[in-house]
Amino acid sequence: MNACLTKRAYQANLFYTTATHLKFLDISMLDQNNSYIKFITDNTADALVTIDKSGIIKSVNPACEDMFGYHRDELVGRNVSCLVAGEHAAKHDSYISDYMRTGHAKIIGIGRYLNARHKRGKIFPIHLSISEITLDGELYFSGVIKDKSKIIDKQDFEAWQAQRQYLEKAEHAAGIGHWRVDLLKGEVFWSNEMYHICGVNPEAFVPTVDFTNKFFHPEDGKNLQNQVDQAVLQEKDFNFETRLLQPDGEIRYIQVFGEPEVDENGDVVAIFGVFRDVTIMKMIELELERSNKDLESFAFTVSHDLKAPLRHISMATGFLSESLENALDAEQAGFMRIMTESAGKAQFMIDSLLNYSRIGRGGIAFSQVGLDDVVQAALELLTLEIQESDAEIVCDELPVIPGNEGLLIRLFQNMIENALKYKSDGVSPKITVSVDPHRSNHIIRIADNGIGIAPEFSEKIFQMFQRLHGESAPYKGMGIGLAICRKIMHAHKGDIELDPDYQDGAAFLLIFPKTTEKHQTT
Repeated sequence: MNACLTKRAYQANLFYTTATHLKFLDISMLDQNNSYIKFITDNTADALVTIDKSGIIKSVNPACEDMFGYHRDELVGRNVSCLVAGEHAAKHDSYISDYMRTGHAKIIGIGRYLNARHKRGKIFPIHLSISEITLDGELYFSGVIKDKSKIIDKQDFEAWQAQRQYLEKAEHAAGIGHWRVDLLKGEVFWSNEMYHICGVNPEAFVPTVDFTNKFFHPEDGKNLQNQVDQAVLQEKDFNFETRLLQPDGEIRYIQVFGEPEVDENGDVVAIFGVFRDVTIMKMIELELERSNKDLESFAFTVSHDLKAPLRHISMATGFLSESLENALDAEQAGFMRIMTESAGKAQFMIDSLLNYSRIGRGGIAFSQVGLDDVVQAALELLTLEIQESDAEIVCDELPVIPGNEGLLIRLFQNMIENALKYKSDGVSPKITVSVDPHRSNHIIRIADNGIGIAPEFSEKIFQMFQRLHGESAPYKGMGIGLAICRKIMHAHKGDIELDPDYQDGAAFLLIFPKTTEKHQTT
């Protein structure tokens, strides 16, 4: 037998030795290969212990020393019950004596789970297999011990494997892959879907800590690296959208989520993250933006072209009214008045459409805007209406948000003007502007004591030219004010909602995302 064994031969012999617990090796072979057997037992990962028929430990291997915390000199000569916890410690000698007397095995030849005791007193589960060996006419028992807390049995492994397959299927269906960077070892783990998202073969590509430079668009890679650096330095999560460049040149849009992992000392030792492929949604969003721009351009062009003939109609009806003032009977004068009013309404609708289409056309510059100043500016524009209705306006201290000051003034002007318009008969309007506490959004509540809005109309009121009251109602308007308000909120990446639970009038919620970014939107 060669002194130098290949790794595979070594593993095969190791398996053979530990699996059979030496009971198939005869005495002569043990004598001839004593140094070889010692090499195997000293280097196997399983704990090996040999005892005599009285339960006295005759030998242990290094793995047994590591598992139980003893040096071999502390174990040899002691009863093996020192390694066993609970009832098995007291009964261990009886198991051997019963086997010697009856031949009936309770442990010997049968693997079983029981609790073991570490030198320091720690109790931990083990799997114990014992076989008998006869050496020079003497009976011994050889035990192979596995720490059950560090192994997975077949059933557990199959369950784990099934869960992993379900996770991989779910990640593939959702276009989500997860990754982890071990900062101490410099190791990177990718789930299967990560390879698919990045467009590489898992059998031909090994991810490394610098994978951001390999896959991300040159304009975006630096941003990702900065986000990761900040996560490590400040121990904070990150979340942003970026462009990923696959090896074939295809661009994918990726939502990146990441968070640092810290050890017991509070030091960042790893970064765990998720990639979500949002390319399809991004393409839909870009197409929708293009369509919206086309529609806005169409509306602007048509509205602009209609203004000239309507202006001519208004002028002509005005001239006719003046020149035929004394020649028209009551019915004819009524028709002339209807023509004049209709032309005026059409002119107003076109102006409203133009105003609506201009919101979002071109870049909208954002800056840090104090909403207290915005509300004050809106109230100044409504000074006359407030005085005429004897309204009371109560405003809490409002936050500073990133936004467009002009659009925000128009937003609050529209909202307060609506509250003044739809007041209850005989009751002076009271309007409150307050802040609802919320973790991730600034929620501004504008509530009044007016006639209110039924919950079933909570969406209709935000549609263009939708009015809840007929022409004969005292509330004048074209049904475009709230549509403009919603469009302004969408331009600020927020939204506006009717509070359906408010019973004392109408209450609207302006929902602004909490962010400190200064940006432009279109």
